[in-house]
Amino acid sequence: MIFDKVVIQSAKDGQKTDVTPLLLDPDNFFGDTLVDHLVKFKDTYTKIIGKYHGQLGPWNLKELEKNQIYVLENYFDGAKHLMDKINEIAQKIVFNSVFYHDTGIAKEYFELAKEGYGLLTKHENQFKITDKNLPAISLERAGLITTRLALGKSQNAKLKNEIRVVTKRTHLKGEPTTNLSVTVLWRDKEQLKLINNKEILISDFVNPASGASSAAFILSAQKLGVKPSKIF
Repeated sequence: MIFDKVVIQSAKDGQKTDVTPLLLDPDNFFGDTLVDHLVKFKDTYTKIIGKYHGQLGPWNLKELEKNQIYVLENYFDGAKHLMDKINEIAQKIVFNSVFYHDTGIAKEYFELAKEGYGLLTKHENQFKITDKNLPAISLERAGLITTRLALGKSQNAKLKNEIRVVTKRTHLKGEPTTNLSVTVLWRDKEQLKLINNKEILISDFVNPASGASSAAFILSAQKLGVKPSKIF
């Protein structure tokens, strides 16, 4: 299994774990340091950091389609060009934390995300994607925006079925920087009961950072006995 190596360090009930002593660069960690879980992925994502060049084999479009997985850049040149630009910005942020403070890059990233989710909306009928009004998982910070973009809502819209969780990718002492770990902080742990054995929606870009955050959410919830039936 892909997550066999993963280690989840959880705080005791009613307490938080302080991750500060474990961080490789605490001064440039832009998340909460008192958290509910620390998910250590080790080298799980190492092979797919950066642009995908077939490291894990070719995409089989027919097999993906059978599982209702649609990678738009395989169908539209515009989507491929868009993702190339997004990847370029993501690489800057991953390898130099100073770009977290760059409002110009943040605005450009937002506009690209808006364009990307617009493409999904434009072509959802073609791929038989429907809005099932599912509970929406928002991975703070950027996930609050991407959830709303995916649903065609305004940036400050209030959502009825939104479950918010704070996740932050980080690197730990004693590990190579190609290893990923993610902190998880529940905004309202009781809300998790609403998604047990239920279908959920997670709207985020799939790259090693955001993919690890989504996986950290699922794995941490599972450790609490909560397991969604399907993820969209």
